[in-house]
Amino acid sequence: KETLRELIEFSGGLLTEADINRVQVERVVPFEERTEEINIRTVLDYEFTTIKKGRVKVKGIVLTDLDLVTVFPILDPQMDYVTITGAVFRSGKYALEEKMTINNLIEKTQGYLPDVYLEKANLTRTYLDGHTEHFDINLNSLQADTLLLQDWDLLHIYSIWDLKNKENVTISGHIWRPGQYTLHDSMKISDLLYKAGGLDDPYHWKQTYQKRADLIRYNDDQVTTRIIPIKLDSLIYGDKSQDLLLKHRDELKIYSIDIVYIPELIEIIGEVKKPGRFNLDTNMKIHDLILRAGGFTKSAYLYEIEIHRIDPLNITTDTLSVIHKLSITPEFLATFNTPEDFKLQNRDLVIIRQHPDFQYQRNVSIRGEIKFPGSYSLTRKGETIRELIIRSGGLKEEAFIDGIKFTRLGQKLSGDFNKILFGRIKYDIPLIAGDEITVPKTPGIIRVNGMVNNPGLIQYQQGWGVRDYISAAGGFHKNADKSLIDIYYASGKAKGKGWIFYPQIKDGSQIIVGSIDEKEDIDWTELLKETTSILASLATIIFIVSR
Repeated sequence: KETLRELIEFSGGLLTEADINRVQVERVVPFEERTEEINIRTVLDYEFTTIKKGRVKVKGIVLTDLDLVTVFPILDPQMDYVTITGAVFRSGKYALEEKMTINNLIEKTQGYLPDVYLEKANLTRTYLDGHTEHFDINLNSLQADTLLLQDWDLLHIYSIWDLKNKENVTISGHIWRPGQYTLHDSMKISDLLYKAGGLDDPYHWKQTYQKRADLIRYNDDQVTTRIIPIKLDSLIYGDKSQDLLLKHRDELKIYSIDIVYIPELIEIIGEVKKPGRFNLDTNMKIHDLILRAGGFTKSAYLYEIEIHRIDPLNITTDTLSVIHKLSITPEFLATFNTPEDFKLQNRDLVIIRQHPDFQYQRNVSIRGEIKFPGSYSLTRKGETIRELIIRSGGLKEEAFIDGIKFTRLGQKLSGDFNKILFGRIKYDIPLIAGDEITVPKTPGIIRVNGMVNNPGLIQYQQGWGVRDYISAAGGFHKNADKSLIDIYYASGKAKGKGWIFYPQIKDGSQIIVGSIDEKEDIDWTELLKETTSILASLATIIFIVSR
């Protein structure tokens, strides 16, 4: 016998936005009230509150087991307001007063901004059913004083800058803050330079091409442009004739000294940590360059450095460069400013060679049916496949020797692994770094393809020959060429029929039966037509020649 009032109290009370005029109860009809089998669920709407002495009271509606109660939110939209946006001092929402006009609303915003455009404003009116209506308003006309505003009206006041872009100029190139700037009345090149950071910094000025800047200006057709050269150094030192008044869409280009200065470079390659090109400093020596390149690597040959020097203006027919070899010691970097240090020149190429006897481990991998698969480092030059298999514990019982795959540099290499594993030295293969060996499991199947009635896989049977497997594959197809049978072994080798007998079938082999070549029937009518045409052409040629 608990009621809706108690349920709402348990739930913390009604929220402010609750619609106090409507509550809905979804109910499973109690047993005693079910009149039909299909009428076991119902939805009930209640007016569930009353107002007593200025307070809201929830009615004592009795609830039943499994009732789902929904208190709906208020659906009434916000009313009694209008909105203004755009070129006014205080845009936003305002309370709608009785007989309020556009001018009344403008007064509440404290008036127009200085850049207001009075010839046109937009009034968008939204109705309760959701549709809208548009009004064009001339703020200088009687409309502004006679048109009455309604709920949800939106008035937008335009600025003159909504109708046209502000005039601007651009500065680019070797300047601190390149970009686009607003053009002001009487604005000159010097004003734009200062807005972009100026050229007063001594370092920046030294890095600037001082002889010239370019002012790019649109011609009268507003499509093509012309270049107005500016003597930048004269402008900076006070020459007012170079300080031109700017126009809309002018672009001022400031150049870097790099357009006339070609930096001197040197390059170091080989066994240093950071090889590459570097700027050549005054009095730069080998010692300085190696420090800048991060020092030697572990594999560097620390007894000699090569310097390749070239004079690009003095190349003869038989000499391209001169090679200087500088003897050093492993303590070269520990010394400082030694007399024997080599002074570098522009475009020198310094080469640090690798020590001829230096090498890291040479790793190979062996996987599959091997007792201890994984990566192994070769213990000596010339270590072979058989030695590696022995070192990795040997083969497991299910290892398939004929199917061993040996890969070098991404390519499969064939070999007679039976002879290799049984100690035939001349068949063994020396390993190199990166070699991969994979030992598969014994497959126990033979694949029969080609012109047989039921191609596919057949279980390997010890002692079976070619014809046994073809019979197991349904026999020869009617288009089979019984003399064209090839056997491909798992090792990659292929064999055909000998003088009398087929070769032995090994586990994992593939048998392919070829087909009879189909001979095309001769169309005697067509042949006769072509022969006649050829003879007629020949007779014509003989007649022409005889004439």
